[in-house]
Amino acid sequence: MYTYETEIIEFALEGNIPLLSSLREQLKTVSVTGRLNLGSIIRTELKSEQSCSADNGLGVISDLFVEFETLNSPVAPTIEIVNGQLARLVLVSCADEVIPETPKIKRLYYVTYDVSGELIETNQRNMKYAIRQT
Repeated sequence: MYTYETEIIEFALEGNIPLLSSLREQLKTVSVTGRLNLGSIIRTELKSEQSCSADNGLGVISDLFVEFETLNSPVAPTIEIVNGQLARLVLVSCADEVIPETPKIKRLYYVTYDVSGELIETNQRNMKYAIRQT
């Protein structure tokens, strides 16, 4: 796994709830089984021999943005969980910019919705928004 992918997933898995703790343990055994680079979207397929004991369903973690050094706009990462396993990391450029194959992270941060429904940066992570069951 590329360093930037590991850093994004580790940031996404921060938090003091059983599901995230279990996924952090699982991350130690994750390997990459494939990548699809469409320019402004990169999908990395993941596989682990260890399942997540806290949850066996489907879900996504998508309450974060990443800024890369060579891009002008943020990228929205989504971590997908399938059958209790980290299944894939999907990066989508918010401005349809081409994401380099091995970009350098400038900044990672959490986002949430304010009372008007606008997406904003936050220091206080909203776990109801962070992890959504599908």
